[in-house]
Amino acid sequence: MYTTELKLHPAVARWIDANYEKKGNAYDIRSDSMFILFRTALYRKNITQRYKHFKKAESFVPLRIVIDEWDFYHLGWNIPNFSQVRISQMLFDMMMNKFCDHIAYAYAYGKISRDVTIRRILVENLFDDEEINYFYIRKWYQRKFQNTGKERQVIDFAKYTIENSTQI
Repeated sequence: MYTTELKLHPAVARWIDANYEKKGNAYDIRSDSMFILFRTALYRKNITQRYKHFKKAESFVPLRIVIDEWDFYHLGWNIPNFSQVRISQMLFDMMMNKFCDHIAYAYAYGKISRDVTIRRILVENLFDDEEINYFYIRKWYQRKFQNTGKERQVIDFAKYTIENSTQI
């Protein structure tokens, strides 16, 4: 089994820990579509570049992921620091958007309040307040879904599907 190590935001590392299978000391995410981010960042040698985001990466958590044998021999086994910061940012955005989708659909279909859904997300993923907290998720949801109209689209779609499913 071939693995590589990278440093991720603590909330992203906790989210991966809660949602993906662990084989030995590494997480196996090869079947997920986000594996392409890791695969494209692999290099055979460690590349160091001066990069302005390295100060942010000081609080990142090391995480090992499983890579294929073909990737190990043909692409490499190291992920450079600048790629680790970018991957962590993309995964954080993807994680938060998934949370927002979950909140919107729970509100539209299940009539579950946003606050209850946010607290459920925090409990299900075992987040600490230092990693990510209730107010951060709530503010992200307000900025990205409520203020942009995405929540209204989800609610309208839910009404449409519920009305059409009763006619059948």
